[in-house]
Amino acid sequence: MKKLKIIILIFFVLAIIYIGLSYILLDGKIIYSTSFNESNIKDSKAKGIFVTDSLDVEITGDVLKKITPYIHIWTNKRCEVKYFGILFYQTFYNKDWRYLNIKINKNDIINTNEVCIRKSNIIYLESCCNKIPTFTNDIVKLQLVTCKAEKEIGYLKILIK
Repeated sequence: MKKLKIIILIFFVLAIIYIGLSYILLDGKIIYSTSFNESNIKDSKAKGIFVTDSLDVEITGDVLKKITPYIHIWTNKRCEVKYFGILFYQTFYNKDWRYLNIKINKNDIINTNEVCIRKSNIIYLESCCNKIPTFTNDIVKLQLVTCKAEKEIGYLKILIK
């Protein structure tokens, strides 16, 4: 009976140490989720997460139509990884989860560093945070604006495959 109490005590002490270490090392987050995405088609293909760049896209706006050759739109597979402290994690896959990626290459028509993407009043910077979580068969409506003045550049309507 005494051995059982010692084993239970050791287990609880180790659990408290694990939770404490996780709390300290993970900046106060014991349980958190993350996912992975690549910022260009080449890297996506290399990692095996690329799905397609043949999407149905409707473009509205004169400036946006002019820069169409410089716009690359593709989807990547999306998986979520949920961490439980510093050692344990579980990966969730869903065949319908996608990241929609938009990359505008440098051009003479518009400064790509000033382009932001607005989706439902959430603004994404095109140059860094360009992954938009979606599902297959979603229709995503995006507005491209200049970041500072929020001047409209145009609209994209994309069917996710």
